[in-house]
Amino acid sequence: MVLFAVALFLLLTHGPRNAVLNSPENLPTYNLVQENGTESPISEEVVTDQPAYLIAAYSKGNSNYLEVDYIQTFSGEASSIQAQIEDGHCQNETDCYAFPNGYKRNQNPKIRTLLVSPGVIINAYGDAGSKIFNGLPGDQRGLVSFEQFSEAVSNLKTYYDAKPGFKVPKTYIHIDVINGVVTKIIEPYQE
Repeated sequence: MVLFAVALFLLLTHGPRNAVLNSPENLPTYNLVQENGTESPISEEVVTDQPAYLIAAYSKGNSNYLEVDYIQTFSGEASSIQAQIEDGHCQNETDCYAFPNGYKRNQNPKIRTLLVSPGVIINAYGDAGSKIFNGLPGDQRGLVSFEQFSEAVSNLKTYYDAKPGFKVPKTYIHIDVINGVVTKIIEPYQE
């Protein structure tokens, strides 16, 4: 976080030539998608396409924040059903449901409060997008401001009832994070 702040300061005060201290190209990235699901990142320097439940989106002072709970996703019928059996949601393959958007596993109640970049890219195709775009179909929604997104999120009902010890999420998102700062938010359309 400190390196990001220093790089931003140098960029703003001395131009792009001196701001390459810790640019995204110089940081390691982590492939989070595995055949059997999506894992939480080993390191949080650079996180790409991390699935998460969004707990809150808000502004405080002159900054914007997200509260998120990282999760695992299992797409594909075989891995989705296997994960459901492992989690005790069904006894065998015939008792399981093949979720069209994949099965989501949340085994850790840790909530991360992340700063949102002023230049964040937000694409809202899900429930928040529906509120912003007045119910247009998912493929007709898209780019929104943080203000639009946070207002829509605050008006959403609960995404699902959380188990004890876990915070109740508002919606499901994917985020990109560089040094603790969210640079991209995608709220995918969910069937």
